Amino acid sequence: MLSFSDIAWPTATRPFRWQLLALCSPMVMSNVIQSIAATVNGVYVGRLLGTGAYAVMSIALPVIFLCTSLGAAIGSGGVHRRW
Repeated sequence: MLSFSDIAWPTATRPFRWQLLALCSPMVMSNVIQSIAATVNGVYVGRLLGTGAYAVMSIALPVIFLCTSLGAAIGSGGVHRRW
């Protein structure tokens, strides 16, 4: 059985698969939660406000994801620095 410490703190002694799982799983879960929230919002917007509002939301969501991804990439790239 896996414990939280096995996944949360990847070390060089762990196989690459475990390290990859530990580092990628929070991002994957975040994307899944965002997608579920967008789907639920789409259902409510489509039913309450109509198809025009749903179309605007469908166009805006990928743009928001792109801006978030670029911000995360630039922010994480600024942390790494050669000494």
